[in-house]
Amino acid sequence: MSRTILILALVTLVNTVSAITMQVNVLTLSTLPLSVNATPTVLDKNTRANVQVSMLDFPTRLLATVNQKMKATHFSDQDASQHYLKNTLIKYKVALQHAYMGIGLATGLQIHQLPAVVFNQHYVVYGTTDVSAAYEAYKAWQQHHGVVA
Repeated sequence: MSRTILILALVTLVNTVSAITMQVNVLTLSTLPLSVNATPTVLDKNTRANVQVSMLDFPTRLLATVNQKMKATHFSDQDASQHYLKNTLIKYKVALQHAYMGIGLATGLQIHQLPAVVFNQHYVVYGTTDVSAAYEAYKAWQQHHGVVA
């Protein structure tokens, strides 16, 4: 019995080690539909996905919301308005980071069409936020061009 457990443990270890993790960035806008399949963690039996969704218009939308709130609210003093701004930035820190990282990636790769799915910060599939569908298109392109990633 211990031999069977050891063999199962080795098989599990080999399967875990052979799986690769791919960085996947979904670049989109809040006005475009986001696929329910936008953040899978498994792409195929050997490929895992670290997916990050970036709403590239989020900083602009947040700034507009903050400006509207600041104009509509008569803060009692400067401290109250600064407190509101600080809390807003803390609340949306991660979303802002993802948006600005996405903007940097889109700029670096000269992406001018959204939505786009970027694999390993190099390969881009346009027109979808569905990571699984984009991955299939990416794999088909690789096979067609004889590219090994």
